[in-house]
Amino acid sequence: IVNFASVYRISLSAYVLYKNRINTSTLEYDSKLTDIANIIFSLIILVYMTTIDQTLVAGIVLSVFVLIFQMVMEKAQLGAITAGLSDLNEMRLSKFEYALLTVKMMEDFLDVDVQCNFVRH
Repeated sequence: IVNFASVYRISLSAYVLYKNRINTSTLEYDSKLTDIANIIFSLIILVYMTTIDQTLVAGIVLSVFVLIFQMVMEKAQLGAITAGLSDLNEMRLSKFEYALLTVKMMEDFLDVDVQCNFVRH
């Protein structure tokens, strides 16, 4: 069972990395919590095993890499939003730039597609 779970996690993480589908949305907290729980569970199993299972170690390393990648990309995304909100606070944005910032924030925080046409407004 341990090998099947490890191989499944490794293949899923490798596929996500290969397809570049690591979601950096701030709404992905549940996947980060699941990744942390999986890493802790794998580490507990690894501690109590008499021999070191290489697939389990590879699964842990890959899960940690994906988690760190998600967190770094999310930090960059939140930094860009913070810079835009700072400019808004200091009243350095035009109406159009404010509208673009709002659409960008909506894209980052909403699950649905953002449909906004600046020509109509």
